Amino acid sequence: MFPVETLKGIQETAQKAQAAQWIAVNDPRVVHYQINGDVKQFAVPPAVRDHRTLSLDDLVEYATASSESSENGIVWHADNAVTLVVNNADRRDRVVFNLALSREVLALIELEKTGRAGLTQTAFIRLLRITLGQPADQVARFRKLAWTASEGNTANVRQAKESLDRSMMAEVSGTDGLPDQIDVVVPVYRQMGERARASITCAIEIDAPNQTLELMPLPGVIDRVIQDAQASIHERLGRGLAATAIPVYYGSP
Repeated sequence: MFPVETLKGIQETAQKAQAAQWIAVNDPRVVHYQINGDVKQFAVPPAVRDHRTLSLDDLVEYATASSESSENGIVWHADNAVTLVVNNADRRDRVVFNLALSREVLALIELEKTGRAGLTQTAFIRLLRITLGQPADQVARFRKLAWTASEGNTANVRQAKESLDRSMMAEVSGTDGLPDQIDVVVPVYRQMGERARASITCAIEIDAPNQTLELMPLPGVIDRVIQDAQASIHERLGRGLAATAIPVYYGSP
């Protein structure tokens, strides 16, 4: 049991706390309370920094400037963001440069996940030219396809009979034959300064009886391209922050 005097002191303290009243002032940096007739001023800590930059260079510039006042900065980067933790001791203030894969890469990832069987010649050309933004000369060879349903019809390319080998197709089409795979060159990310283009090798399958085409990224190629882009970001961060003590790590804080 508490002594009687101690219980009285606790009761009086509680009564005073209940009597505290907030006083409105036009200053976001402080708050005022009236406690037992006395006005007390309390400082309001600044809001946590949660900045967003629109380029990697801006994040590097901010990190360099902040390193003069904080020795605990740290940078993390992954395929979705580059994050500067201004002070790793409290890990509160952050500056983030968000990364998003380009629409072209996302389209290829979707092909890798689900496949794109049964594309008509028109849809296949639209995929290459519009969705993936490939050059006209890359697409032109697929425009020349003219499907034949029988031996009697004339065509640029005849692929309806299994006995028709690739040398015969080349003779009929007037080309050296359609490739088994093509390199699709696309930007990896969509952000300013990060739209360096990379080559993603895709296999091509032609279904002559159904007169359709398929495009499929080779296994592991998209992962390698994204990893190469991350390696480039890592190298540029290290070079840009060389004059500071800020370390750079793969991953997220």
